[in-house]
Formats: sequence, C-alpha cells, structure tokens
Amino acid sequence: MTVTIELKPEIETSALKQAEKDGMPLSDYLSTVLRDAVVRRDEIERLSKLTFRQILSPLRRQVKESGISEDKLTELLEEAREEAWQERPHKNGR
Repeated sequence: MTVTIELKPEIETSALKQAEKDGMPLSDYLSTVLRDAVVRRDEIERLSKLTFRQILSPLRRQVKESGISEDKLTELLEEAREEAWQERPHKNGR
C-alpha cells in the first residue's frame, strides 16, 4: 500500500537523519517506524484488557521456579529501583 503523508520540516529532518544513521532509505525507515508503532499500540491495547494479576502471572511463575527467596527478590527489586532512580534526571537537584 502506498500512503502519502505531510511531515513538519523538523520531523522530516529528524527522520532523514535517523534513516541515514540506520543506512536505510527514508521510505523504509518510516515504514519500520510506523510498523513498530502499530505493533506497540496493539500490544498496549491487548495488555490493557488484562488484570494486573494476569500481567504479573509469568513473572510470579518465573520467580517461583527460580527458587529465589522473598528477601533476595526484595533486595534485587530495591536495588533496581534505586538504580533507576539514580539514572533519572531530577528537578531542583533532588
């Protein structure tokens, strides 16, 4: 299918730079970006229909199968949270 779209100049410039960086023609790059966005949106829509319990079910199963203790899991999650916090830019130097 062929589609014609109008891009703001700054979007076109950015897309051209990314396409060049990826070694792709602009049309292939935009097709890839659009495909990825549609797939991501479909996945978000699918997940939005699930309960939190259903979403976490695979994680719970993996944790149970791993044999990791609750204390060790808590420690790992707290470390990951702290690492993510440290990597975030903070307003007002906090």
